[in-house]
Amino acid sequence: MAVNEKEVLEKIVLESKYSYSMLVYKLVHSDLLKSTIRKIDNIDVPCNVNPNKITSANEQFLQLLDRFITYFNDSFYFLHTYSYLCIKLIIETNYKKVEKYLLSKHYLGDNDYISFFNNSIYRIIVANFVKSVNISPKLRRLFTQEKIAIKNINDYSLDEILNINDLLVNIVFSNAKNFFNTVYLFDDIPKVIKDKIKQMEKKKLDKAKILEQQDGLTFFYSMQIDSLIEEYLKKKKYIKYFK
Repeated sequence: MAVNEKEVLEKIVLESKYSYSMLVYKLVHSDLLKSTIRKIDNIDVPCNVNPNKITSANEQFLQLLDRFITYFNDSFYFLHTYSYLCIKLIIETNYKKVEKYLLSKHYLGDNDYISFFNNSIYRIIVANFVKSVNISPKLRRLFTQEKIAIKNINDYSLDEILNINDLLVNIVFSNAKNFFNTVYLFDDIPKVIKDKIKQMEKKKLDKAKILEQQDGLTFFYSMQIDSLIEEYLKKKKYIKYFK
């Protein structure tokens, strides 16, 4: 009988002494990561201090996923029920980067790889936020005001990535009464618009109508993000008292 990789991973999460977030189970169970799960090899990961302490390939995958969730929840501890939705959107729209991270073989307890984990995880978390500077003029201006260069996500240094993550955290925190709309900051809005336009093109709709819809979608998402930025700017000087 063929091994059901998903069930094997679920069993590890439920029965392991390792304290996994239950979002790990939820993500594995959802099939979102099924193509990556199929790529998990049989190469175990030894401890850098004690070679006799071995982490199985399956446990390595799960612990890396758990660390990703932990980093996200540590930054956005106030998102509560929206955390899963945001994490799901981030993974769906940055799948290749997430897969590369989840299949890596660096022992999690090795301090030599702290920068690797920080760089991989935070870069993935802020990737869609960075893309939204092309949608929201106010976000673009905010980057300039915060002295954050506007460039491709792969061109930022780790220090720049951490600064962008701090800005994203503060914007979301400032919108405590509007958490649902902050989800837009974690989605790949340019891709959302592009996919909707492709659907319209397949229906062979009039080009003028498609352009009108594209402008309408861009305006809608820009307004949502701009409103979040406005709220952040109102509260910016007070944030330090609450964090």
